[in-house]
Amino acid sequence: LNNSGNIPKSISQNVTLISSSSNIPNDITKDFLLSLLKSKFENNRQTFDKIYNILNIEAIPSNVLLKNLSDGQKQKLKLLSFLLEDHDLIILDEVTNALDKKTVNEIYEFLNDFIQSHQTKTII
Repeated sequence: LNNSGNIPKSISQNVTLISSSSNIPNDITKDFLLSLLKSKFENNRQTFDKIYNILNIEAIPSNVLLKNLSDGQKQKLKLLSFLLEDHDLIILDEVTNALDKKTVNEIYEFLNDFIQSHQTKTII
């Protein structure tokens, strides 16, 4: 048993970790982030649109710097950003920490829908 704490690249490249401390740039707007994501994941537009709609990203102000958004709004943008990576193993670590009950329910509802439509993925 290798207990060195090192995860081989072949495994780590197929894992997404989403936590309350995961970072997305704070000094850009939602619109700029979305344009970056659309460019990077242009071949995955259907998934982008689905996650965008389920998380109600439209309701997040467009031209406000991300650092000025609520924690719930930032968390939704993180989920969109990281889930587009399309890895087989997704680890969620306190993704609803410090969020209001309405946003927590929205995120749980989204995750339930995501799990149903991505049954080949493992979500912890």
